[in-house]
Amino acid sequence: MAPLAAPAFVLPSQHVEPYEEVQKRIQAAVTAIQARSDQYVNIAQVARNYEIPITRLRAGLQGRQSKQERQGANSKLSEDQELAVCQYLDRLDTIGTCARLQMVSSCANAILSSGHTSSDPAP
Repeated sequence: MAPLAAPAFVLPSQHVEPYEEVQKRIQAAVTAIQARSDQYVNIAQVARNYEIPITRLRAGLQGRQSKQERQGANSKLSEDQELAVCQYLDRLDTIGTCARLQMVSSCANAILSSGHTSSDPAP
């Protein structure tokens, strides 16, 4: 049985733009709106002109960061702490030791507890 071939055309409703391109247009629209801060601006019309979702334009106007700029929701380590874990893994690789899950989690927990300053339990 032959594998299915990709369709020769894509319907306009099936076209998906890369996230980065839409985000660039959102930033351009936010800049344009902020430049006209003394005038009334129809946000829905601007969203149509830039061909972007109005909800994401409103979120950009309120200062919300894009998904690319935000830190993950389930991340407990800061960027510096993640870098320390990566350096630990590089060190293990240098000395020829295979990293095990328990070793990585112990390292991350040690970094979290050493960076914890309040009286409540460390994360």
